[in-house]
Amino acid sequence: MSRTAGRFLQALHQIKCSGETNSEARQLSCGEKLADNVRAIFRSGPTYLNKRMFGAVGFMVGQNMAVGVTGTELIVRTEPDNFEAALALPYARSMDFTSSPMKGFVNIKSTGLETDTALAVQVERSAGFARSLLVT
Repeated sequence: MSRTAGRFLQALHQIKCSGETNSEARQLSCGEKLADNVRAIFRSGPTYLNKRMFGAVGFMVGQNMAVGVTGTELIVRTEPDNFEAALALPYARSMDFTSSPMKGFVNIKSTGLETDTALAVQVERSAGFARSLLVT
């Protein structure tokens, strides 16, 4: 690796990941950090699979998507009865990859994930719902 590339990577990893920004390098770094934090939560539980898809990282429980990371946001899967309540949170918005909202999935902005506990609650709730969909 060249010295320039090494310095770039070092600078990229030193970027702080709080708040929202338009910087592509910062979003990439923060997205990778968020995905690593989600992986750490899943490692302490049952088996999962993590896949890159549609420009995001998806975390699957069985054949069901539980959560995903896109940019600096967490995609969570909600139970049908909790969908409207999840959307009502100040840091949440509809997931809309195709300009049409996907019912049952909500994007959580980084401001709603500022603590490890906040992230763990969202991931564990979504993973629990995905597990409940497994065929027995």
